[in-house]
Formats: sequence, C-alpha cells, structure tokens
Amino acid sequence: MGQVCMSGRQTVQLDQRNRISYPVTYRNAIGDSLFISPDQRNRGYLIMRSQEGYENELSRIEKECIEQGDDREEIEDARRDFAGATQNPAPDKNNRITLNKELIEYAGLKGAVVIIGIGEYAEIWDADRLKAYEEERARLKAIKRAKKDAAKRAQIAAEEEA
Repeated sequence: MGQVCMSGRQTVQLDQRNRISYPVTYRNAIGDSLFISPDQRNRGYLIMRSQEGYENELSRIEKECIEQGDDREEIEDARRDFAGATQNPAPDKNNRITLNKELIEYAGLKGAVVIIGIGEYAEIWDADRLKAYEEERARLKAIKRAKKDAAKRAQIAAEEEA
C-alpha cells in the first residue's frame, strides 16, 4: 500500500465492550491492518496508523536513538516500549475495533471519541480531553500573539522617537 493520507474529524462512541466504529474515511486509507499506539509525546491520545506507518515509526524511533548516541540495548528498549504498547486490532464485521484496557486508560477514553486525520496517521482523542487541549493551545497562542504585538508596538514607538 502506498502512503496514506487522512483528513477530517469524526466523532464516534466508545461502547461498553470497548469498541469504536472504524470510519470508512480511515478504513479506506489504512485498510484492515491497522496499528494503534499511545502518542509519543505523552499528551494522552492514541495514534492510528497503517502497517506501513507503523513500520516507518519503528524506523524513526531507531534513527532518533542512533542520532542521540544510544547503544544497541537502548535502541531495542525504545522499539520494545513502542511495539509493546501498540495494538493491532482487526475490525469486526460491523467495522468496529476493540481497544485494549491499557490504551483506553492512557487516552482517558469514555463516551464520545474524536478521530482526526493528520495526513499519514489519525489521532484518537477523548472528546473532553481534546476540547481542553484545544482551549489551552488557543490560550497559549493568544499570549504569544499578544507578546509579539507588544514587541512590535515597542519597536514602532522606538523608531518614531529616533
């Protein structure tokens, strides 16, 4: 399969059997061989990839370890940590995937779950956690923008005085 490209945002429900629907948008891009793992930055969401995407991530982890000067054992540990936390669920006949307890707990999934296409992978978020993350990100961007605006005003004022 070639490089997948996903976009859009869909909300699905986590049912009592820890299943979510596997939307056709992502199923068409990834196929039936999908891999779900915790995000690598510990932000509390899951990443859904194709088999090719999973293999690419394993290679990226190894390359990053080599660049950091890690020895073979550290590289193997990093790959083991990633692979061990990754699930390879098979969609059922109703195109639902069952998530294991560890992934559900890591991402804090309950009720409404949002799946967001991010190009070659998709993110799986608890709806409330995503809302809080986006609100915090917007707040920090506003602060950063205000600081840039204040610096620009100060620069203009200094130029006018000169």
